[in-house]
Formats: sequence, structure tokens, C-alpha cells
Amino acid sequence: MPLLFVVVTSSCSAVGKSGTVVVESQEKQNKDDVVAPVDVATATRVLELDRAPRLERDQSRAGMLSTESPSATSSKKIIDGISNVLDAHLFYRSQLTADVEINFEGFKQSAPFRMSGDVGNGSDFRGTIEMLDGRGEQQRFSVVIIDDMTYRKGENDQVWMEYSEEHKVISPPYLIDLIGSHMEEAGLALQKDETLFEISGKVPAYALGSVIPVLRKSEGHLVVRISGSVKSDIVKRVSFEGKVKGGPVTTNTNLKSVDVAVDIAMSISNVGEVMVIAKPKIPAGEKMRYAFPPKMEIEKETDYRAIIKLSDGGEILVDLLEEYAPYTVNNFVFLAKKGFYDGTTFHRVIPGFMAQGGDPTGTGRGGPGYAFRNEFHLEARHDSSGVLSMANSGMLNGRATNGSQFFITYKATPFLDGFMPDNTLKNCGIRGMSCHTVFGRVLSGMTAIENLTPRDPENGGPAGDRIKTVTILTE
Repeated sequence: MPLLFVVVTSSCSAVGKSGTVVVESQEKQNKDDVVAPVDVATATRVLELDRAPRLERDQSRAGMLSTESPSATSSKKIIDGISNVLDAHLFYRSQLTADVEINFEGFKQSAPFRMSGDVGNGSDFRGTIEMLDGRGEQQRFSVVIIDDMTYRKGENDQVWMEYSEEHKVISPPYLIDLIGSHMEEAGLALQKDETLFEISGKVPAYALGSVIPVLRKSEGHLVVRISGSVKSDIVKRVSFEGKVKGGPVTTNTNLKSVDVAVDIAMSISNVGEVMVIAKPKIPAGEKMRYAFPPKMEIEKETDYRAIIKLSDGGEILVDLLEEYAPYTVNNFVFLAKKGFYDGTTFHRVIPGFMAQGGDPTGTGRGGPGYAFRNEFHLEARHDSSGVLSMANSGMLNGRATNGSQFFITYKATPFLDGFMPDNTLKNCGIRGMSCHTVFGRVLSGMTAIENLTPRDPENGGPAGDRIKTVTILTE
């Protein structure tokens, strides 16, 4: 979910393989409702193009904006010109404020948001975010955006949370890119002394949908204003504002759209002051956390295996059951490739039952930062020793709690299946009901598993046997 959100979010349902994969999901995918076009007038005037001075580089002047020709300047030339100016703003300091208000059926919600920090290389950012949580309490985060990835850490958090490329966050670089890619009908005006310029235009509101979900299928435009210095080619302020019709926001009602008011303002200073921005450093012994389950990246018709190497030299070869539990295998492959399991321990080992690992905290309460659905298949059961399965905490608020923790059985444990003895699905929402996804089987290395040190994290004692690496093999 983007950091700036103003509506009840929806979630995706599982996509099972008909006839083979039984997927249990507590979430339903939103249907793509069609929104009828709505004629929404912008609240402010866009400057008339036939009265706008020419916008082009004049080599006889220090700045980019020349008004020596009284002829009209095309909207495209204005947009191209200001895009070139903004592209040259590789390093600067910025303060951004945003407020998005939604209003429907007597309900009104506002989401104020403030960000300040440094921009480097035109697209990287580091700084702070201040926003209100669902209880109206102020929250403050550190944030780094680099290589299209966003990292966030709360004031009292020890670890960073990673947001993947598809979960963008509103930021100064994002807004600058939006101007170059979506600005329309631009007009130009200069102050009387011709030292400052202002460009007015518009962008379709849906263009901000990747950071403001309610705008994803919106109708209407936001007014954009860009002001700065004529002589130095330095932009000082950018704003987006307007009222539009937002797209469908929920499948729980017949509501088709909402009224959305957007007010975003961004200041720019210290242009040219070099800012070195790097990926956050993770403290020793900690792991990066992730805001969302990984997108599906495993390939069809590819067989996946994993080698779990232990610090004491033991090695376990596992066949991953991607055809029976694709989401779970995809999750395991993602975390393994990220090095998430490296250095973790088998924190809970009960002889004659199972060995559990995958918790970066070693307490049995840690995880990757997200949770994902269960997957059950009649051909993937806890029917022998060496079964690789997901550990979880049952259902929480109607949702599964799978994350990074897994276990390997020492014997058949059919009571852990997601099925009843008659092969019907269990009601996993019943308190105390065991429902675990089988996603692999040990091919070799059971001796190494059986030699793991017995341990219960609730009783303390030395750390469990450590995993050195988890390597993914394909064929």
C-alpha cells in the first residue's frame, strides 16, 4: 500500500489452478467497475496560450525563458521546456505537503501528509514523513527512495520496511516525473519585472493513482502550477490542486465514485547541492522487512528445489512443490534470494514431531513484515517425515498468518493438514484449528534435521542450530 492512502483498501484473491490447486483466501478481488465520464471544471484558470510569451532557450540570456518574441508559444514547447528545466534539477532539498479529502454519502475523510528531505540524482530521496494514523495520532517515519524501491522506518522501529517498485510513494521525484509525462495545456506568465515565471497546466487525476488509490479510475484533471526564477532556470515551487470524481473504492457497497479534493504543494531549495543517498544499512543481526507479499515471479514449467546449508556443515535438499502451492513456493524463493533466511536458526525443535525455523528474531514471533494466504492440495499432505510446511498463528481477523517461518516434520502429522479426514476443507477460522500449507519434501539430509539440537524458545537457553544459506535451484 502506498504511504499516502485515503480509502479502505482492497486485496487480491488467490488464483488457483482449476482442478488441481485448492486455495483458501479470506479476501475477494475487486471487480473493475466502469465509471461514467464526469465533466468536472477546474477551480482555477489555465493561462490563455495566445497571450503567453515564447518559452525557449535564448543563448544571449542566462535563463531559459525568453520573452523577446511576442508570438504565441505552443503548449508542447512550454511543457518540453519546463521538463528540461526540471530534468536539470538533479540535487535539491524539498518540503512537500499533501492533503487528500474524500467525501461520499455523508462520510468525509482527510489524509494530511508532510514530507521533507533531500533529492539526489533526480530520482533518489531521503528524508522524513509525518502523517496521521487511523486513530488520528501523529506518526513520523524515516524514508529512503532509491533504485525505484522505497524503504521506511518508524521512529521506534529497529528495522527498515521495504516497499517494492509497484508500491510507489508520493515524493518530490515522483511529482517532477509526473509533470514531464502527463502535463497538458500549459500556459506561461511572467511577473512585470520578468524575474519570476509561472507555468500553469493540468494533469489527469488518474495519473496520481499509483500513490493515491482513490484516483486510479478518476475522471477530471488537477491544476498544476510551477514557479521559479527566469534567470537561473531554478524552480522554486510546484503545486497540484483540484476537485475530481474518484473511481470505485470498494465492492462492499453500491458506491460507484467519491468526491476527491487534492491539495499538494512542494517547495524546492538548495538546488545543485550534492546529496549522496544510499540504501539503508541494516543493523547487525537484523533483517529487512517487507511491506507486502512478493509478486508472483516463479516460472511455469520450472522445477524448484532448495539447498539449506547449516553452519555445522549439514546440508538439506528440498523439492519445492510449486505445482501444488505456487504462492507459498514463490514466497520462499523470494525470501531465500533476498538472503532473509541466512543466519536464522531452527528456534523450535521437538524430537519426534518437527523442527521449526525461518524466524529472524529466533523467538517464534518474528516474520518478514507481511502475511499471506493458505494453500491446500490433496496431493500435498503431512503424510510422512521430511514434509516442509508453513508455520503460522492460525487465523487473525479472518486472515491467514503465513510469513517466513516453516517447519520440517519428523513423522506423519495428518492433523496439521488443511483437510478433514474425509478430505473436505477444514474451517480454519475455528480457534485452535491447525491448518498448514505443505510446500516441499526433503529429498536428502534427514539425518542433519534429526541431529538438530532440541529447543523451545519459550524456555530460553542457547540459540538453535544456525542456517548458513538457503540456495534456490531450478531446472
